[in-house]
Amino acid sequence: MPTAPLNTFPAYLDLDFSAPLLLTSLSADDLTVKRQRCLRVTVLDADSVRFDLAGLNTGDDDYTVELAGDALTSIQQAGNDYFSLSFAWNATPPTVIGTSVGQDERLFPGDLTFTAQFSEGLDPALGSL
Repeated sequence: MPTAPLNTFPAYLDLDFSAPLLLTSLSADDLTVKRQRCLRVTVLDADSVRFDLAGLNTGDDDYTVELAGDALTSIQQAGNDYFSLSFAWNATPPTVIGTSVGQDERLFPGDLTFTAQFSEGLDPALGSL
């Protein structure tokens, strides 16, 4: 599982292989995202391709990207190894769902400790108030 969600959904995924690819073995649907097939692939050079991830964003969730073993072939007729990666996509910001001060509650001068409860955990790396 990924450690932190991405801030933006990736538009593409570049893959660099160890040997030149047999281009006739290449198809956009070789790569899947959450079991959805990619619709477009672009050859960047003899051993690099770019898979377009447009349209594969299904909302906040964990995503697994997979390239099946032997989906592609090198010009030496060697198949690729299975490839997988995961990431979390979270576009929905947390909301305040509770506070220590009620609506229309009267506050008086002096020290005050205010507590807020959020709909999801906050990233501690972002600091505190």
